[in-house]
Amino acid sequence: MPEVKSVPAATLDRIPQEDQLGSHHTLMLTGADVVTLFDIRHRFVPQADGSVCDAPSLVRIGFGAGRRVAYLARKAAADECARKAMLAHEEAHNRGFNETIDRCIDQEGAEFQRGMVSLKRRSAPSAEIAKARWEAGLVTIIAGAKRQLLSEIRASIARIDSGPALAALDEACGSKIRQLQETSGL
Repeated sequence: MPEVKSVPAATLDRIPQEDQLGSHHTLMLTGADVVTLFDIRHRFVPQADGSVCDAPSLVRIGFGAGRRVAYLARKAAADECARKAMLAHEEAHNRGFNETIDRCIDQEGAEFQRGMVSLKRRSAPSAEIAKARWEAGLVTIIAGAKRQLLSEIRASIARIDSGPALAALDEACGSKIRQLQETSGL
C-alpha cells in the first residue's frame, strides 16, 4: 500500500508529478516511481588471444516501485468510508502495476536472454573493460524494456481509471465521494 498523506483538496493539482506514474481523481492523487535494479556476478573467461570475455554467473534484473504515495483530500481522508473506497481504488492500481511488471518481464525474458548472450560473446582487452562494456550493454537492454513497461503501466492506469470505474467510485458510500467533491467546489 502507498504512503497516505492528507492534504487540502485545492493542492492536489499543484503536487508535482514529473517522471511519476499515477492516477488523478478529484479527491485523490497517487503516484509511483518506477525503479530498475540489477545485480551482476561477473566471471571473466580468458581467451586464447589474451583478451577476456565477461560471462557472468548470475544476472538479476528487477523492476518495481521505489515509492508509492496517495494524496487524499482532507475531507475524503477524514471520512472512513470514503477513505476506504479511495484506497481500494488505489489498491486496484497497485495490482495493475504489479501485474503489468510481471507480464512485461515474462514477455521480455527472451529478449533479455538474447541481449545477454550477445554481451557474453564480446571480448575485451581487460577484465575492467569487459565489465564496463557488459554493464553498459545491460543498461541499454533494460532502458528499452523500461520504455515499453512505462507505456504499458500508463495503459493500465487508463483502464483502471475508466469513466465507469470513476463513476462507481464517485457513487461509493451512498454517493458520499460525489457529495464531498461538490462541497469541496471541485
